[in-house]
Amino acid sequence: MEIDDISTSDCKIKIIFENLYDIRNKNYIEGVCLVINHWGDIICREYITKSPFEKGHWKQNIQIEHFEIIQEIERDDEKITLRGFSKETGNWMEYIIEKYSVTIEENNGVANLSKM
Repeated sequence: MEIDDISTSDCKIKIIFENLYDIRNKNYIEGVCLVINHWGDIICREYITKSPFEKGHWKQNIQIEHFEIIQEIERDDEKITLRGFSKETGNWMEYIIEKYSVTIEENNGVANLSKM
């Protein structure tokens, strides 16, 4: 499946975390689901390099890949950026989601969101 071959109208992106660290309250919270919806655009790209210490390049509009681990989440009013390693290729990738809304939900009633 190619990114250009899909329609994202009325879709949600749900990212389920086994646990997250709450920086403010200094504790781990289990069963958290980050839900992203109502976006305007998604940019998917992957950093390609021959070895970890060589300079590489960004490949735009990659096929949809799963994250092995999301290591960074950065957001502002215009976009949210997810960065981490691809489960399929092991390469560093990022998804930039523009004009979005985001909520944090419990996953199967496990998370204690009152602490967040």
